[in-house]
Amino acid sequence: MTPSDRMAAHTDMDVLLVDDDADSLALALSVLARDHVRVTPCGDAESALPLAEQSPPDLAILDLELPGLSGFEAARRLREGERTRHVPILVLSGHGDDQSRVAAYASGADCFLAKPYSIDELRAAVRSLGVRGRKLQDVEQGCAVLYALSEIVDIQCLDARGHMERSARLAHAFGAYLGMDDADQLALERAGYLHDIGKVAVPMEVLNSPRALSAEERVVMQQHPVIGARICEHLATLERVVPVIRHHHERWDGSGYPDGLAGEDIPLLARVFQVVDVFEALVSERCYKPAVGPAEALSILDGETARGSWDPELVGRFEHALRDGWFGAAARTAG
Repeated sequence: MTPSDRMAAHTDMDVLLVDDDADSLALALSVLARDHVRVTPCGDAESALPLAEQSPPDLAILDLELPGLSGFEAARRLREGERTRHVPILVLSGHGDDQSRVAAYASGADCFLAKPYSIDELRAAVRSLGVRGRKLQDVEQGCAVLYALSEIVDIQCLDARGHMERSARLAHAFGAYLGMDDADQLALERAGYLHDIGKVAVPMEVLNSPRALSAEERVVMQQHPVIGARICEHLATLERVVPVIRHHHERWDGSGYPDGLAGEDIPLLARVFQVVDVFEALVSERCYKPAVGPAEALSILDGETARGSWDPELVGRFEHALRDGWFGAAARTAG
């Protein structure tokens, strides 16, 4: 067994191979078959992209010159896809000039091999990129586990069912209204689902208490942002979400918890999410309070803001967005 054989043996990964040249496709298939790679071949990008979105591969291999949609455009769409943005992309091309390489990398490619390539070079590139893709898929699975854990919290909070999903929709919409980029909008949406995940460590009798909490019970409850941040901090994809989880109970005047941050020291995404979180809680019925209508909820928000709880500018923007109908069904179904 050669060094490359030992390196690539038992790769066991899923690769999407998009190439309309029969000879090139057959060569790549024969090479990858040696390394236990499961290959899904496609002759055009239009057929390949839905497959990638449905079941993201560990690696996508694209020829640049394809019928219809080009390899450049296919790479760009993979990078923009919600489920495919982290899939590594290996470009194979008969054009090895600098202009083609630069354009491929600009479209989102991670590696570029000019045809004719050496077999060992292809095997090494596939193994390196595929292993990275597998790790990223594991990260996404880790997120799925956390979402499942947040569902447990949703079930435990007997009268707050659906709060996380409604908060997620409203937070994403508010981020879009504020002109935030896609990454921040996604972070706000994920925060909606995960912001209360730390309540998994709070006893159910405290979570569902119909009376005011005792001082000792408040101390227990106020640990949930810290616990939630600790649960989520190991996933790189949640880097923007963790500060929202930890700081969504801070107050503009510094009277909140867990760190007593004030004003703009509170991360912006946390301040944005606070407004949505409080509004959704107000228009929802809880064991300790009835639901109120949107107009009364806005009045309460205004009063709390005047007393120093929330970012005044963001509360004002939220009120304008709500009155302009920006949130649509997301706001109408809250509560």
